[in-house]
Amino acid sequence: MGGEADCTRDSDDLFHDARTNRVLVIGGGFRPDLQPLPSTSTASTPVTARDETGAIDVFSVGSAGELIRLATTPTAPHARTGFFVPTRRAVYLAVPPHAGRDAGILEYEVPN
Repeated sequence: MGGEADCTRDSDDLFHDARTNRVLVIGGGFRPDLQPLPSTSTASTPVTARDETGAIDVFSVGSAGELIRLATTPTAPHARTGFFVPTRRAVYLAVPPHAGRDAGILEYEVPN
């Protein structure tokens, strides 16, 4: 059995967190049609319907493979490439330069 669920636009990376049996999806285009859910990240990015910010979506995986979206964390515009480090409980996100902002790396805490 498998499952499918709507997620952030322009998704580039997907990771399975074996500790929590969750799926993490990184995308460069936040979907305003998906209501933001509570975030555990300390990063703060205001989101409006016209924003083109990215997002990290967190899904639980049920016993029959169904996916349930637990959280959406807005990130930065067009930031869709990242890496999950289970031992640090963190996602590292590559943020491209945009609108006068330099490129960088952001760290997002992954809940246990």
